[in-house]
Amino acid sequence: MALIGMTSAEARRQRRRRWIERRAVDRHPVSLTRYRASLAMLLFILLGGIWYTAMTRDRAIQQRVVEFLQDATGCEVRVGSARFSLFGGITLRDVRIATPYKPELDPRAIDPDDRQIVSAESIQLIHNPWLLFIGRLRVEELIAVEPRIRFLQNVDTGAHNWQFFGRSERPRGAAGGGHRPKVRVRSARAIVASLSHDAAPVVREEELDADVRPHPTSETGYFIEVRRYSEPAEHATVVFDPGAKTVTNAPFVDARTVRLQLPKAAQQLFEQIDLQGDVKLTRMTYEASAAMERNYEIALRNVRCRIPLSMLRSGITATQPANATAAGLPEGFDSAVTMTGVQGRLKWSGTRLELDVAGMVNDATCQLEGTVDAADRPLGEMGFDVRFTAAALPAPEGPVRAELLHDPSVPYVLRAIFVDYDPHGVFDVDLQLRRAPGEHASLDLHGTLKPLGVRARSAWFPYEVTDLTGLLRFDGPIVRIEGLNGRHGPAALSFHGTVDQRRFWSQVAVDIRGRNVPLEDELRDALSPHHQAAWRRITPTGAVDLNVRLERAGSADESQQPPWRTRVDVSPVTCAFSIANRYEISDVCGRLAIEDDLVEIHELVGRRGDAVIRLHGRTAFHPDAPPESELTVQAFGVPLDDALASILPPEGRGAFAQFQPSGRVDVNGTILLRRTEPTALYDLRLTLRDGLICYRDFPYRVEDVTGDVLIQPEGVSILRAQGRHGQAAICVTGDVRRRDDGGFAADLSLACESLPLDQDLYTAFPASLQSVWQALNPSGTVAARTHLHCLARDGKLQTHHQTHLTVRESAARLDALPLPLTGLSGEVRIGPQRVEILGLTGRLGDGRFRVTGDIDLSAPRPAGLLSLRATDLKLDDSLFAALPGDLCTALRSVQARGTVDLYLDPLRFAPDATDRMTWYFDGSLTIRGGQADLGLAIRDAAGSVRGSGRVDPVEGVSLNLRAALRTIALAGWPLEDLTANVLMEAGRHNVQIDEAAAGLYGGQVTGVAEIDLGRGEPRYRASITAHDLQVNQYLAASEPAKADPEPSGRSATSRTAATNRTRSDMLQARGDIYGNLILRGRGGTAAYREGAGELYVRSAQIWKLPLLFAIFQVLNLTPDENVFHDGRLKFFLSKNTLTLQTIDLQGRAVSFVGGGTMNLATRELDVTLLAGSPVRIRVPFLTDLLEGASRELMEVRLRGTVEEPTIHPQPLRSLKEILRGLFPKPPEPAEPQPLEAAAQYDAPAE
Repeated sequence: MALIGMTSAEARRQRRRRWIERRAVDRHPVSLTRYRASLAMLLFILLGGIWYTAMTRDRAIQQRVVEFLQDATGCEVRVGSARFSLFGGITLRDVRIATPYKPELDPRAIDPDDRQIVSAESIQLIHNPWLLFIGRLRVEELIAVEPRIRFLQNVDTGAHNWQFFGRSERPRGAAGGGHRPKVRVRSARAIVASLSHDAAPVVREEELDADVRPHPTSETGYFIEVRRYSEPAEHATVVFDPGAKTVTNAPFVDARTVRLQLPKAAQQLFEQIDLQGDVKLTRMTYEASAAMERNYEIALRNVRCRIPLSMLRSGITATQPANATAAGLPEGFDSAVTMTGVQGRLKWSGTRLELDVAGMVNDATCQLEGTVDAADRPLGEMGFDVRFTAAALPAPEGPVRAELLHDPSVPYVLRAIFVDYDPHGVFDVDLQLRRAPGEHASLDLHGTLKPLGVRARSAWFPYEVTDLTGLLRFDGPIVRIEGLNGRHGPAALSFHGTVDQRRFWSQVAVDIRGRNVPLEDELRDALSPHHQAAWRRITPTGAVDLNVRLERAGSADESQQPPWRTRVDVSPVTCAFSIANRYEISDVCGRLAIEDDLVEIHELVGRRGDAVIRLHGRTAFHPDAPPESELTVQAFGVPLDDALASILPPEGRGAFAQFQPSGRVDVNGTILLRRTEPTALYDLRLTLRDGLICYRDFPYRVEDVTGDVLIQPEGVSILRAQGRHGQAAICVTGDVRRRDDGGFAADLSLACESLPLDQDLYTAFPASLQSVWQALNPSGTVAARTHLHCLARDGKLQTHHQTHLTVRESAARLDALPLPLTGLSGEVRIGPQRVEILGLTGRLGDGRFRVTGDIDLSAPRPAGLLSLRATDLKLDDSLFAALPGDLCTALRSVQARGTVDLYLDPLRFAPDATDRMTWYFDGSLTIRGGQADLGLAIRDAAGSVRGSGRVDPVEGVSLNLRAALRTIALAGWPLEDLTANVLMEAGRHNVQIDEAAAGLYGGQVTGVAEIDLGRGEPRYRASITAHDLQVNQYLAASEPAKADPEPSGRSATSRTAATNRTRSDMLQARGDIYGNLILRGRGGTAAYREGAGELYVRSAQIWKLPLLFAIFQVLNLTPDENVFHDGRLKFFLSKNTLTLQTIDLQGRAVSFVGGGTMNLATRELDVTLLAGSPVRIRVPFLTDLLEGASRELMEVRLRGTVEEPTIHPQPLRSLKEILRGLFPKPPEPAEPQPLEAAAQYDAPAE
């Protein structure tokens, strides 16, 4: 009623609320049936859980899994532990499955560990979880990771361990209701082993994955999908049915792996043929009780095998040649044919092997099909019926060919092909090979060989033929040659015949026909010995058409080969032959008949180059004696060459070898060969035309030779031949005569009135004269007459020559003194061991020279003793360049110049103990106008130097000289009558001057010096002592010859005084000068000098010196004769600065003391003097001088130059200052060595 007046939606909501309230708040009683059913259900679940927990304990699961695996494999199973998961499966640890013990498999494998077939650290079983609630364990999938699977075969019994793995029949009442799970194997190690009682086990290992599922139509069969991770990867589905005892469609694996699962006979065969590569077991039917009746089918892919040829060996050995033995092959060696890339199938049924394979042999495609019987026997006892075909099969070469020829295990029927025909090239092969099983069964060979452009050489006619085509047919022991055609160079050849090999020596009957066959050594070597001998005597060349018939009877006598019979018919096409086998004649036309031992020549006309040669005669050959010939020769324009010389007798060849003639000749004469004569008899006259003669031991070419040459057994004679060498006309005569002792004597004379001294003449000289030529380097022309004599005796050649030269206006350049010698005139005689120079004169620049002496050529290197006189030689760079290196460097470094006369007697040269050419000389040198620069200028040297020396090419120059110079200016000092000893040791560059003495200014100068020339610029050290030098002579020498004009505008007092001085006053000055000087320095661009010394003047009128006289005038003093009588000067020299350290001039009235410097380059002065009374100036400075002497002293300063001094007198300013500058310090040395040390080294000061 309450719902009246509501809408339908509101009514629905109201009803829903009321229903919820009744269900939630109101109580409804449960029926007894429902209550009892609920209790029963709860009890059932509780008991089922308890039962399920008990049944799925790890121990219970492990026991059920072991029972499951034993039932599935039929093997002994051990499981280390098991772990159960309702939905994660069952994990087994340490699983070991071993086959039952079978004595036929391995009688020693009693322990299950020795019989394991599968082992794994872990296996996962995927089960149906719901069936466990009803007590059933159903394994849906089994997963094994990295298991170890062992496949074992006993080759003696043929039993496999996997034969006893699994159930051949499935029991219907077994656990699982006959359900077979899937199996997944990952990264399994498959170990394949072969066991034998007489050999060690052989083991191979493979890694693979596999998925195993039950065969849908076989209760015992399985599909096994196998994957091998190899190169290339393999995938195959193997069908394994233990019930049917079959395994099919195994994957390709290595042949060595498959071999371990094959029966013993198959293993041995595979091992003997060295089968390698990928092999697939396509089908195998096994039965443990009948191993020999099993069937195997094997597929091959890219296989390599080696088929021993000994399996083709025939048991009949009577027809084997005597040489069929191994030559140098190792014991047990067996030749074989190697096949590669083999594809096909093998079917093994008991002991019969059926094969159908194709592959490559020697890079050729081959097919091999047929059957092999008694395959379990050794190779040599197997029977076979095999057809072998090949297209373009190359014949074996190199070591393989050598092995095939020398290996006795190779069947003779095969080896005979290579022995008899020596083929090289490719063939089409179609051969059927048959042999019955057994040790002595014979090989039957039928089929054909088709050569395809083959190169071959028959043993019975060894003439190589190329491009060979045709057919060789094998009908058992008979070989038929059917239409073989080939070529040999330009020749076309064809062969027909048969070879019967039924006897030890084969019976041969072959016809050969050739067109345009070249006459060459290969054809000669193919002929019989008799024809070869005839060939060698005439040496034919060219091409012919020929027909050859070769025959040999068969024979069973192994000790002696039957004789060959050869007949040759020759028709010349283009032909050439040789006279006496050495002189070839080409383009021959005429007729040549050969019959047995006789060769008849009928008017043969041939050519040799442009020469025309006619021959007529006959030659008879004898088997046991030399041939006999009678030949008439006429020739025109024949070249004189080695070929012509080769046909002459020994004396003729010797003459040709000596005279080396060339050109052309006309020949007319006869040639005879007799059995009674050991050599040919000649009577030939040669008329020379434009010939050339070049004697071997004096190879000087004489050209345009005309004349006659007579050749006879006694020798060869040149009858007055005229010729030229360049523009020189030469007359040549000579002969070569045969001696009774077997040698020969040759004489040659050459005469020329204008013989050029050129390279051709040098080349013609013997080595001894060439060395003299190299030492003289002559040029120009001479008149020469030469006679050569050669004697050959007892195998030794003796040569003598004598040459006389008349020299007229020729030139030379000595190797030891490379200066151009011109205008040479004189006489020279040249013999085998000596050169005599008879007064040879000439010019050397502006000078002249004369040389006489002898040069000895008997030693390996020449030696000479000469006398040389030269005048007016200029010392310049051209002369220096010709001198030895050390001497040249020394003279150039000191810039030596002048004119010399040289006289060396003796001048000797000879090799020393080390074979170095060394010069020795003794003589004198006269110098005029000599000059040099050592850093000290040397000028106007005149005089002589005498002594000796030695020039060695390695050690250098050594000198021992005594100099006596009339005049020489040394650094401006005019020395007179200088004498000194000059020494220079070899290997050093120092010149030592000892005991030097000379006159200077009326006195005497002595000293020693050393000059170093080895450091580029000359360096010197010297110690000089002077005594009794006269002042007046020094002043006279110092006064210029003509006074310079007075410069305008100057009127100094010193200049007026100098002008008023007269030359007579200076010459009247008296006094003696003593002193010493120590000096060293260097010349060249970086020249310097330094030194020290002291100078004393005694009893002298020093005031008469121009400079001192000017000082007196400036001081308004009038000097007298006694103003100065003694003086002392101590000085140092450094480069151009002369430091006057001490100046002390003493007189009775006045004295000067002081010091200063002077520039030697500009002659500028900077000198300070103190003038005073001789008493005061000698008083010690620390007593009287300090007390009042300064009032009595005068300071005098000298400036300007020596020629124009400026003098400034003034009273003494400060005594300390004047003393500080009055005595200057010595200069520092320019080199690190102190001057005093140098002085001690050089010489004492006095």
